[in-house]
Amino acid sequence: MCAHFVLNNVHFLKTNQRKLSSNMNLYECLRQFLPQNLFLSAFIILRDFILMIGGLASANALTNLVKRDFDQFMFWILVEILAYIFYCYSLYIQDFYTSKVIQLMDTSIRQDIANRLAQSGYEKYHEKNEAVYSSWVTNDINTINQNGLNNVYDLIDNLANISFSVIALAYYHFSLILSAIVLSALVLATPHIFTKRIAAASLSMTQGNEKLTNQLTDILEGFNPLYMLNLSRLIVSKTVTSSKKAAAKNNHYARVYGSMSATTNAVSVMCQTVIMIQTGLLVFAKLVTIGAVNATQNFAGSIFVGITGTSESLIAIKAVQPIFDKFTQLPDSHKQPTAELNHFNQQLSVHNLSFGYDHRPEILKQISLTIEKNHKYALIGDSGSGKTTLLNILAGKLTSYTGELMIDGLNYQDLDLSQVREQIYCLDQDPYIFNDSLRNNITLDDHFHDLDLDKIIDQTGLSKLVSRLPDGLDTILQHKGSDLSGGEKQRIVLARGLSSKRKIFLIDEGTSALDNRSRTEIEDPLTSDPQLTVVMVTHQLRKELEPKLDRIYKITAHSLVQ
Repeated sequence: MCAHFVLNNVHFLKTNQRKLSSNMNLYECLRQFLPQNLFLSAFIILRDFILMIGGLASANALTNLVKRDFDQFMFWILVEILAYIFYCYSLYIQDFYTSKVIQLMDTSIRQDIANRLAQSGYEKYHEKNEAVYSSWVTNDINTINQNGLNNVYDLIDNLANISFSVIALAYYHFSLILSAIVLSALVLATPHIFTKRIAAASLSMTQGNEKLTNQLTDILEGFNPLYMLNLSRLIVSKTVTSSKKAAAKNNHYARVYGSMSATTNAVSVMCQTVIMIQTGLLVFAKLVTIGAVNATQNFAGSIFVGITGTSESLIAIKAVQPIFDKFTQLPDSHKQPTAELNHFNQQLSVHNLSFGYDHRPEILKQISLTIEKNHKYALIGDSGSGKTTLLNILAGKLTSYTGELMIDGLNYQDLDLSQVREQIYCLDQDPYIFNDSLRNNITLDDHFHDLDLDKIIDQTGLSKLVSRLPDGLDTILQHKGSDLSGGEKQRIVLARGLSSKRKIFLIDEGTSALDNRSRTEIEDPLTSDPQLTVVMVTHQLRKELEPKLDRIYKITAHSLVQ
């Protein structure tokens, strides 16, 4: 029943995108799964209460042993055994359920990060590369678990231990409580000397892990050129160098945290010794029994160790906030639109458009053109002339341009760009293939009638690939299509575009990996389809295709020539 209570209520994790909070912190994670966390907290407190009973039973057993009262001695020994059996079993229960609840919270944090990534703009997203974001949802989540969530449960454990140990000391003599309070203040103050250093070291460690993931991804994806140049040794040397740099930051954090832990534990041991001496004096004064020596030493240890742990946990918990702050660097890019686009009915128009990357000279200057619905266009020009950039602007990816960009008379600046993307499909030079089935790579998990899908497969020339694959459309493809040829990948993403039913196709060298015959088989149907608006960027415009185009634009010296 307890397991059912903890593992249920996963409805807290909604699969749809939710409104993003401006703040992300540990408190929000715990609050989102409050029933599960309250259950675990109650279980930890119960366990510590039973542990206190075991400590009192041990002390009473010793006292009755000195009195030579065998029956009472055996009774308290039995109580102690039962208490510690429950304690040992509770450790298993706590570890198991703590893992379950933490995994729920991890998934929730990843969902929030994914929502932020999904709702960020193209330019904002590409300020960092994918390896950095991968580090966020792996390394940073692990750090939040170790330094944050686990410390929350340690904090509850320590506070419960402290409370029950104080009650136990009061059971023996009130003066022990007074001493414990004074000494506790000293133990509590010690870790705060390290607060700033711990926070800085924690952030530096996560940044180091982030950089390590980035560098390792870069090294491994560069295998092919290194292999062909007989420089595979660089994979080893660069991996080792990057790992050492990350290790230095991790070791620095461990050094700072270890210094804090050693100092506070030294103070704690000193305070325990003081309590033990005081208990010995009370025994000599015949104010407490001999069993109190063992009990008060244990309970005092629990208090001071608990206070030490509490201070360290609070500092570690506070140190994870900068990690959450990193996640909020990707704000929701959606703005309230002042116009609405339902369907593409007339034209795309560009007026005096200029654009440059990162304060560099403008790659496009005062460009103007009109793209009529259902017409076919080609953009040609030398490499670096701005053809791809213009396509990315038309697609709504790049927004920091000057001039006007209109669709059906509506300014892009007044629209929610997701409405623009509903009309446009981009076929890039480097088509992306997901580590998923061929079917899902085409439909992207959208429900699609098999007859319609078969028609698209025939249209894009994928029939041979489907027949060759062991499980046909349900064959799982490798990450980035490493098991496919360049032409097969381009055919797949073209089929993806046709299945999306978008009516504007922006093709950036989308058939460059195909031979002339295959290019003809794909380009001719696209340019002949009366329902499609097509803009093609190409270095090699086939002569046979020119009659099917309504206009050819040539970009040269940052200007547009018809």
